[in-house]
Amino acid sequence: MAGGEQRIGVTGGYAMLIRTTLSRRGISARALLRAGVINERTRRVFEKKLDGGHLTISEMNAITRFLGINPMRALIAVAYMDDPTAYFDPCCEVLSAYNEQLVAAMTERAAALSGDFTVINRTLHHCAAHVERISSEIVEQQERTRRWLERDTD
Repeated sequence: MAGGEQRIGVTGGYAMLIRTTLSRRGISARALLRAGVINERTRRVFEKKLDGGHLTISEMNAITRFLGINPMRALIAVAYMDDPTAYFDPCCEVLSAYNEQLVAAMTERAAALSGDFTVINRTLHHCAAHVERISSEIVEQQERTRRWLERDTD
């Protein structure tokens, strides 16, 4: 991080993402209680538990599910981009969509290799080249789509 910036960490990042989403949607801890997402005990200490990273896994899952927070997108924003607000950025949404599709495709194709990725594992240095090619193609597609939309509105 530049200039003495501090990483907020995964726990703090998820707390910030939940807090931002609650705020944007005007949802209080009491509303979470009324919706059956949290219990009364958690509602009373919700801020402390959220800030301290003391929500249980089941509470976190229930809250993020209720808020409609996409787990892959949240992970990318919090853990990889180190910026919970990036969750709301269209770039993060695109990264999440591609990741979800890549996981599904690779899982399906793993059967063809009988799950044996040892050969490709030895050549992971090619990963950066694949990422460069794919990201360039995504940007090019974005440009074509933008031009097509602009042409369509003229």
